[in-house]
Amino acid sequence: MEIRKAQRAGYSTLIVSLPIKWVKEVGVKPGDTLALSEEQDGSLRVIPQLGLRTKGESVAIVNADLCAEKELLAKIIVGEYIVGHETIQVSSKRPLRPEQLEEIRNATSKLIGIGVVEQTLNRVTLQSLVDPMKFPIYVSLRRIHAIIIAIFDAILHAISERETKYLKEVSNMENDVDRLYRLTVRQLILAARDREIMKHVGIESPLNIVGNRVVAKALEEIADNAERIAIDALSPIIEKNIDVAMLRKISPIISLTKSVAESSLDSFFKKDIRAGSKALLAADNAIKECNEVADLVSKTEGRELAISLSALLWNLVQAIRQYKIIAEITINRALEESTEISSIIVKEE
Repeated sequence: MEIRKAQRAGYSTLIVSLPIKWVKEVGVKPGDTLALSEEQDGSLRVIPQLGLRTKGESVAIVNADLCAEKELLAKIIVGEYIVGHETIQVSSKRPLRPEQLEEIRNATSKLIGIGVVEQTLNRVTLQSLVDPMKFPIYVSLRRIHAIIIAIFDAILHAISERETKYLKEVSNMENDVDRLYRLTVRQLILAARDREIMKHVGIESPLNIVGNRVVAKALEEIADNAERIAIDALSPIIEKNIDVAMLRKISPIISLTKSVAESSLDSFFKKDIRAGSKALLAADNAIKECNEVADLVSKTEGRELAISLSALLWNLVQAIRQYKIIAEITINRALEESTEISSIIVKEE
């Protein structure tokens, strides 16, 4: 950090010289226009040429020869995308093996806005076409939330009509959640690096970046739990045409979980303290009901059925706990500003 004194220029104007190193890096010349933006913490941000300065494209070079472990290459490609690289080049000293090419294809199928732009025997180049300015964070979170609600609806229809057809698309929906989650994390990392991107994607304060990432991860975990409920626990019960009275006890709890989901996310988007508090209470009530039914399940005849029902309830509780995290973040975020409930007074020194 450089410390510079403000100098008087004229009757009411103060000037501060710009650091020469910064001037050279951004290419500012005499006569160029600079934008000044006052930040929430009281600092002043200087933006060259009234917009984003052009940055060099970041390229990640991945050495495929060092990715011998199973699926390591795919994980690295996904990671390079998430941290914000525009170009990912996978190279090898020898021709890429079929299983390596398959990993590359699998990785790109899990990501939004990336594809192969060049391929040789020894190299595959992937290019991200995602414009960070066109993917607002809260729009992505709303889309993830909507998909999860659709999964819960499919589960409820499957139970009420005892039909597995409603569950057949659940895995595809969960994959869509994963893809949106990775895009959201990428956006948040880019926003953390660049205040201009942060504002374009709808984040009001740097303080919100961490909370938004926690919310995104919570939703991703909930989608995993919902998929396990649908595919691993519920499908076998319905396919075997087992008449389970316990499902009629579990169905209202799933409906309650769906209600908790709606109230948690609605309070989050509105930064509503009261709604967040009510969501927490509803979540605790849903967990209590899950535990009560779990006690009954433990007395169910048939070990295989008891395992499936226990897995269903366990995943439901885990999903509800994630919604509690979102509600807690809602309350904390709302308290960052003065409200009718809580006023903030800054004492001057």
